[in-house]
Order: sequence, then structure tokens, then C-alpha cells
Amino acid sequence: MANLARGGGFGHNLSLVVDVQEQQTVQVLRPCRIIIGVDVSYSMEDLIDGVINGIGGINSALNDKDLVSVVDFAMYQKTIFPYLKRWKVNWDDLGDRLRSDLRNGSRGDGTALWDAIGYILETTPRNAKFKEYKPELIIFTDGEDNSSVKHSQSSIREALRNPGIAHVHITVIDAYPRSNYALREICGEAEHCSYVRVHASKKAIERAFVDVIAAVHRRLTVSVQGSSNSIDALTSSLNRLGIGPRMSLAAVDGGNTESGDEARSRGRGRGRGRGQGRGRGRGRRHGRGGA
Repeated sequence: MANLARGGGFGHNLSLVVDVQEQQTVQVLRPCRIIIGVDVSYSMEDLIDGVINGIGGINSALNDKDLVSVVDFAMYQKTIFPYLKRWKVNWDDLGDRLRSDLRNGSRGDGTALWDAIGYILETTPRNAKFKEYKPELIIFTDGEDNSSVKHSQSSIREALRNPGIAHVHITVIDAYPRSNYALREICGEAEHCSYVRVHASKKAIERAFVDVIAAVHRRLTVSVQGSSNSIDALTSSLNRLGIGPRMSLAAVDGGNTESGDEARSRGRGRGRGRGQGRGRGRGRRHGRGGA
């Protein structure tokens, strides 16, 4: 802001007073909507508590007005609840329902993984009313597909390349002891898809969710620069909307998360990563991949 001041008589100097406001930068998080897909096939019995604890970390990272939906799957898919605001979700009840569905024999003894991914992509809302929310899809599995009837590896490859959901990012967490190479390769072909390889143990799964939440947090973070007054006004407005600055999450980079670019840079082919996939995790109870 500049003010001109002139002296009272002829010959007085003209002075220019410049009031420069300090520029500030503030980081705010975009509103988000998260769909979480959870494998509840029988082989998940020893891992489900780690997944539930990991999902609890997602809860703590969200604002009240962010949206959450949860889907579980075995041979068949089920939406446990569609989008709800974070504060409306009963997180304890969600854990109980996931455990119950895992033990429910009517869901079948198998993993329709391709069908589950297709179902989550197809049922993600594309309505204009959700355009302010950045979509994030997180899918957890501990097996390979052995039961899909609607989708195939090739159809999911194309669906993940072109999901038709603006600004979406898809994260697949894979706890299959021998590593799901088909899934890893498919994710490596899409910039908006991340593949996370995790050891099949409760603690490792909890740590993987910390990594994933930190990555989501980074994608949601937007830096805004302006004067002190404009930043104060912006922050006040965002707080009233429930989307203001929130606690910063420390990124934990365990080296097991790959974006599409990173996976592509490592090269493709069935042999990549095979050495590290063997001998890790536990044996599967039923002797069938993904069951």
C-alpha cells in the first residue's frame, strides 16, 4: 500500500510511504472422499485386525466433513456403507462388521479380486456434487484372483488405465506371500495407481497403512501464498467450512510403495522382484492363492 504526502509550501519534498505486507505461505488440505476395499476371504483371518487398525489411522487423518465408504469382498462384493461424513462413521462397529463378514460362509471361500476392483471403480460416484472432493481408492488384498466371473485381468488393466473418475488415485496394498505380479504390473502402467507390497503380518500391515495415509496426505496438500491478511481470511473461511489446515502427518517411507512412474522405471516382466517375494509372509491355510 502506498501513500503520497506533500509538504505545506512550495519547495517541500514529495514523500512516498510504502507499506509492504509480508507474504506468507500456508498449506491446506483439499476435501477428500475415500473408498476402502477390504478382502474378507478366509485367509485374511490372521490379518484382519491389522487392516482394521490401519483403517483407524485413516479415520484420524480425516476432517469431519471428508467422506468415507467401505466395501468388502471375497467371492462376492458388498458395500458396508456408502459415503458418510467421517464423524458419522461408527469405526468400532466397522471393525466388528468386517470380522463378521470374514467368518460368514455365505460370502464364499475364494477371492474375486478382479470383480472387486471393477465393482469399486464402477460404484464410485461421479456426480457433480462430489467434484470438490478428491477421490482416493484404497484396496487391500492378501491373494490372487481365483473367483471372478464378470471381470478379467485384461478388463481391469483397461479400467485402471482409464477409470473415468477425475483426479482419482488408486492404491492397492498386496499382502500375498508370493506377491501378486499381475496386479503389480497393471498398477505400474498407470500414473494414478500405486502398488504397495507388504509382508503378511499384522504389524507390517499397520505400518503399510501409515505409509499410504502419508501419501494420501501429500496428494491432498495444497500450498497457498499471499499477504498476511489474505491468508488469515482464507484460513478463517476454510475453518468454517471444516476443511482448514489440519495436523501434519509425518511421511514414513518404508521403500515398499511404488507409483506408476516408479514401477515403470523398475521395468516390467514376470521375473522382477521375484527373489524378494519368495519366503516372505506365511503359508496360506487353504492352499489356494487368494482364498
